[in-house]
Amino acid sequence: MDAKLKIQKMTRKDVDKMDNWAGFVDKLFDDYNFPILTDEQKDKWFHVKNNRYRRCYSVYLNKNLIGYISLRDIKRIRKISELGIVIDSRYVSKGYGTKALEMFLDWYFKELDYNKIYLRVASFNKRAIKLYENMKFKKVKDIYEIMDISKLDLYENKAYKEYKEDFRVGKRDIKCKFYLMELSTKEESIMWTIIDYIVKNYSFMKLKNSKK
Repeated sequence: MDAKLKIQKMTRKDVDKMDNWAGFVDKLFDDYNFPILTDEQKDKWFHVKNNRYRRCYSVYLNKNLIGYISLRDIKRIRKISELGIVIDSRYVSKGYGTKALEMFLDWYFKELDYNKIYLRVASFNKRAIKLYENMKFKKVKDIYEIMDISKLDLYENKAYKEYKEDFRVGKRDIKCKFYLMELSTKEESIMWTIIDYIVKNYSFMKLKNSKK
């Protein structure tokens, strides 16, 4: 692995560099392609991605921006947030995403001192699921979210036959199956188990006393 892989806080100039990224050809992964935006739209995109509850970090290989890692729904008191990662398609399946994530999670748990991180991954994204499982992420539950696959000939194209069970087709929309996965420290698990126990027992005692 190239030793010059580094992660740093995203800047507005990094957003301009994403114009040079190669898009995924497979329509299933359209959502991972960086959209075509005006300068004004890029300003808005950057500020939406970087605020009190969200942070983005750029992934560089030498001098090339090859992806970014995001934290969403940051809860500083509970020390938990949602993870997102996007890699330029030219650098996918070469180990860079894996290394970047290893570096980031080490910093997240040791330097930021957070307790848990979770993510959502589409059930058809087998490559990403394997990566997360190798990093000890655990599947918590299945969820279904609306996904725009209007450009995807899901039921006519034989190439997508194996993915049919990953979608629910409704009268007004199509929902994709996602796995909610999480990774946590032992301390976090113990702490919140104790807190949940206290809250439940407090509620029970309060109810019991109110009936006297």
